[in-house]
Amino acid sequence: MIQKNMYKGNYSYMVAFFCFLFLISINSHAQTRPALVDSLISKVEKYGINHHTPEMFVHFDKTFYSNNENVWLTAYLLDATSINKHTTLIVNLIKDDARKVVLEDKFVMDKGLAFGNLFIPDSVAAGNYTFVVYTNLMLNGSPYVLFKQPVTIKTANQVAFTAQLSPIDTAITSAEMKVRLMANISAVELLPNAEVSYYIGSPANHLLSGKVKTDASGQYVFTIPSKILSPGNNKIYVTVKRKGEEKEVSMALPVASQLPVVNFYPEGGSMVNNLSGYIGWEAKTSSGVPLQVNAVLYKDDKAVDTIQTNGYGMGKFILTPNSGSKYVMKLAGITKAYDLPTALAGGPAISIQRAIVNDTLTIILQDAKPEKLFVLVHNYRQLLSATPVVMSGSLKRVKILLNEVPKGINQVTVTDSLGRPFAQRTFFAHYNRKQSLQINTDGEFGTRQKVNVKIKLNDKDTAAMALVSIAAVQENRIEIKKKTDIESYFYLNSQLGDLPLKEKYLGNEEDDKQFLENVLLIKGWARYKWTDVLKAGSEPSTQFDVPVFSGAVTNLADKPLKKPVTVALMKQGGFASVETDNTGKFIVGHEDMVTMQNKKVTLIPSGDDADRLYKLNFTDPYLKINEKIPSQLTYTDYSTVAQQNTSSMEIAGNEKTIQLKEVTIKDKNDDLFHGLHSAELNGPNACGDYVCTYGILNCPNHKGSFNNKAPEKGKTYRVGTGSTIYAGCAITTTQKEKVSIAVKGIYNSLEFYPSDYSEINPSQPEYISTIYWKHLEKVMAGKETTLSFYTSDITGKFKIIIQGITDNDVVYGEKVFTVVKPK
Repeated sequence: MIQKNMYKGNYSYMVAFFCFLFLISINSHAQTRPALVDSLISKVEKYGINHHTPEMFVHFDKTFYSNNENVWLTAYLLDATSINKHTTLIVNLIKDDARKVVLEDKFVMDKGLAFGNLFIPDSVAAGNYTFVVYTNLMLNGSPYVLFKQPVTIKTANQVAFTAQLSPIDTAITSAEMKVRLMANISAVELLPNAEVSYYIGSPANHLLSGKVKTDASGQYVFTIPSKILSPGNNKIYVTVKRKGEEKEVSMALPVASQLPVVNFYPEGGSMVNNLSGYIGWEAKTSSGVPLQVNAVLYKDDKAVDTIQTNGYGMGKFILTPNSGSKYVMKLAGITKAYDLPTALAGGPAISIQRAIVNDTLTIILQDAKPEKLFVLVHNYRQLLSATPVVMSGSLKRVKILLNEVPKGINQVTVTDSLGRPFAQRTFFAHYNRKQSLQINTDGEFGTRQKVNVKIKLNDKDTAAMALVSIAAVQENRIEIKKKTDIESYFYLNSQLGDLPLKEKYLGNEEDDKQFLENVLLIKGWARYKWTDVLKAGSEPSTQFDVPVFSGAVTNLADKPLKKPVTVALMKQGGFASVETDNTGKFIVGHEDMVTMQNKKVTLIPSGDDADRLYKLNFTDPYLKINEKIPSQLTYTDYSTVAQQNTSSMEIAGNEKTIQLKEVTIKDKNDDLFHGLHSAELNGPNACGDYVCTYGILNCPNHKGSFNNKAPEKGKTYRVGTGSTIYAGCAITTTQKEKVSIAVKGIYNSLEFYPSDYSEINPSQPEYISTIYWKHLEKVMAGKETTLSFYTSDITGKFKIIIQGITDNDVVYGEKVFTVVKPK
């Protein structure tokens, strides 16, 4: 079947023609526009105001971490109005299966940009996690802008014990299933009497749960009623605890075979009697995994076509339906018949043979009866063009110039003269307008060798500029299944949701374009909301607000005060104060909560005898918001069969935490997974301050390194791009005795300090997986930007990832190089 000839049979009785029909300029004087267009302009704009959500993309240095590692990030607020209202970036790390926040920090956001750095401590167990990032602006009590990034965390510590799940009897036909848990301290030593907690089902739906202990042989056998299991609620999750250390394992339990899920997506929204059109279709397992299948299409029980989906579970075929006939599809090897939608008796139909276009969109309109239609191009925020078309029972091809249409996903909606929708289609405009980066460096380097990189923005306008974040990381720390990039996120994921797994979504190869054509036909259905547009203005008004930090000073009996007092805010390198009201209540402004990273803000009521007169309470409003978020999100299940054993989430052999005083690292041909320093803490003083080998005060790259030393008061140390004189540790016994509260503030992020082996070349191995990070760098089209860094002792492939924003677009680029051991 040749799709480009789908209308060939209609030419014998229809006069088809190309025409640049008159596009009513949306910017023209109102007197020259039909009243319908004026009305629709107003409704689309109202709908956009009420429903458009700005997008935020967060660039994380990688997707694969271990405990005792740093996380680096840059956040970009995209396509947003009122950027200055977004002043704080809140970052949560959520454990997927527990639906629980394990880390939380806040960072300053300014002019739509924010930079962050978090440290993953030993207390964070191995597993699948999600970083959830949002700003301080709330809509009806929930985050207005939110971004999710799935990550994997493995443990690099010497483990005290292991746990493993194995099936004993998991036959689908059994009334009960049996699964054995085995816990071992070593290959020859068992773990008896260990505390075990478990649940059956899914993180959002606990069908069965409890607490037990292992027996004398370090085992426990779970008995699970088969009848409680169903697709998506068929896993056992087990946590084993010993001396404060926890290990988690999970295992999927078999359920009765479920039929594939098949959905049909007629182009334009409906099949119409005797009008040819594409039918998109999608096949998945009951758990949502795409299926590549063959099928037969039947009309009134007679086979009329053979169709198939591709490896992404998507396909399309052409059909000229009859409203009096019944159409079903049967998958190969399955007797179930899947019904296609019933064809409408009449009405116009729309078809687009190429939905990925540059500057011109060609649409095909079919209508069996004469009537006046409007072809509207919009993005649910603006009505971009309105084309009147008079149908006379013939097929018409309409070309629409896209000069005023923004790059990316837009909609074509066909309405009658009253604005009522008949058909709708999603398309991608200006696909060829791509900002790109030129990244030049050598292809191979030795360990601890200097890497020079030259970057340039590819743009004819030499004044063009991009603001980008830059990461150079071990390539296998970027998991394809969890990778996101700013280009595909902004133009696809943010509007169409999750897509089938693909390494590159917006490529120029024919396979890339065909994939996107299917996505627009099938996933674009989620954007068909024109009936909601017509209701614009009748919805309840939206309420925006910004949470505030607040507190109260009371007397010792927890009673309100009768006169105001002053509350001092002490923080590293600064001091502020707030006045309470007559009852002791107070509010702390955003700017007064800003402090150096990892340094708390201490609140102290005024007066030498405050500790004998007052009590102090403080509320961080984001903590309550953070508690609600995990249960409100949807999570992708990234668990594998290997996670039945805790060793799958451990770093094997010489990839564990480097105990530099005790371990001699042996050479290997390829260091598959590294990036840690010793967890020993020789340096920090009572305030947590330390100086690393490179003389950097509180260097995030070497947090926990055994070479760290406590800083000395009055000495000068490197900080950021400059230096500072250390003022000493401010904690005193007198201060501790006062009534006070130390709370986490809003951080100005730390800078990344790359190793410089020309300056200091330690004898110990340096296994660092993120060898370079830059929160923000300006890249020009007119000249090259040069940066340099050193490789570490890890060999293998590394990847430079650069992404960010330009004057009118987003930009993404990457470059791979290899690190080898010197000969």
